[in-house]
Amino acid sequence: MALLWNRQPSAKILGRFTATPQRFLRLIAGQVLWALHVLSLLHASWRRVEPPRRELLVNLMRSLPAAALGSVLFLGGCGSDIFPAETDPMTTVDPVTDFGLAIQDVYGPITWWVSIIGIIVLILLVAVVVVFRDKGDGSKPEQIHGNLTMEVGWTLLPVIIVIFILVPTVRTIFMLGDAAPDDNIEVKVIGKRWWWEFRYVPDGDLVTREIVTANQMHLPVDKHASLLITSDSVIHSFWAPRLGGKRDAVPGRTNRMWFRMLPDCGAVEAGQPCTNERPKPGEPVRYQGECAEFCGESHAQMKFDVIMQTNDDFRDWAKRMLEPEKPTDEVALAGMEVFNSVGCSACHAITGNPAANGNRGPDLTNFGLRHRLAATGYDVDDELLKTWIHKPDVLKPGASVVTNKSRGTVGADDGMNVVQQMPALDTDGDGYPNFSDEQLDQLVAYLRSLK
Repeated sequence: MALLWNRQPSAKILGRFTATPQRFLRLIAGQVLWALHVLSLLHASWRRVEPPRRELLVNLMRSLPAAALGSVLFLGGCGSDIFPAETDPMTTVDPVTDFGLAIQDVYGPITWWVSIIGIIVLILLVAVVVVFRDKGDGSKPEQIHGNLTMEVGWTLLPVIIVIFILVPTVRTIFMLGDAAPDDNIEVKVIGKRWWWEFRYVPDGDLVTREIVTANQMHLPVDKHASLLITSDSVIHSFWAPRLGGKRDAVPGRTNRMWFRMLPDCGAVEAGQPCTNERPKPGEPVRYQGECAEFCGESHAQMKFDVIMQTNDDFRDWAKRMLEPEKPTDEVALAGMEVFNSVGCSACHAITGNPAANGNRGPDLTNFGLRHRLAATGYDVDDELLKTWIHKPDVLKPGASVVTNKSRGTVGADDGMNVVQQMPALDTDGDGYPNFSDEQLDQLVAYLRSLK
């Protein structure tokens, strides 16, 4: 078990399959049940089949085990989370934090217990079907009227099994519900429609003043991250699978989550919880997350990134967020003028641009350092950025007032707090802003220069 769940380097290959027993065993169970169902149908119709066709059915039945095994292997190969996190960044079975490992330490053993119980039940089911099948001689089965020992047994046994599952589950729930350790960095996570805002609370050390950013959360690797999660609109759910479980973002309520990255495997004894993914100086590690609660048109495009960095790299990032460099390129400077003149600055804030102090849209300070475009699944690209500026609904349905007119007036209240869609800046009536190609190039150059 230690080999399967601690994921030491020696278990790298084996861990690709054993780290996901839920999927593998679920596939096996499904195939077994399917095979039993087919066998029961064949058995029921056996006596009605003409002798010449019985040989065909016999051959079919003989091929069922091989077909079932082949199906399991085929479907198992299609399961992306059987492979390492490099090919499945949203895997839930390869945690890198103490929070994620605590959850896996609960459902990992439980999966094995339930699997063993399921196999025993299937064996007993098959035995009963075979032993007590219709013999075809017209005899009636023996009539019984209860068995006290068996009835007590199948009542107490499930109770014992539930207790075995309940104890570690409750222990983990209370452990994760405790207050975060003192050595933490506190971040307020606010779910918007449809993006995430992160507000860093000053701690006097790494964060000297409040930092506000969007869709990309940076964290120091050697401190606990304490997240205060809420929403200003509808219910969302904050979920970064490799960092831990989900936490709902509910308007008017704050839910908490805290975690710390596991130590490096080279710094602990064999068999101890660890990870080989800790960031190195100048080499941050990115983990993906998303909203896990349906929240409207662009729920599927409400993603975020968590960037784990060394403490020194995080301190440098925090300093750059508070004191960003100003653009010097002529095209970028022209883009800043366009940004301020067409109304973008009324909704977006950019540290270092005195005219950009809005708070309805995402804070764009150091936008050029972001990997993801507008909380979508798209990487930042010049052409996509032009599309986003001009026609955001192409990439993110409902992101502008053009397709979301019911929530389209800036400053209006639709019953779920102030609207957050991009306003219409058009003059030709199609609802979309009228930017020339030159203006789009300038805006893109300006945004990409914010680093």
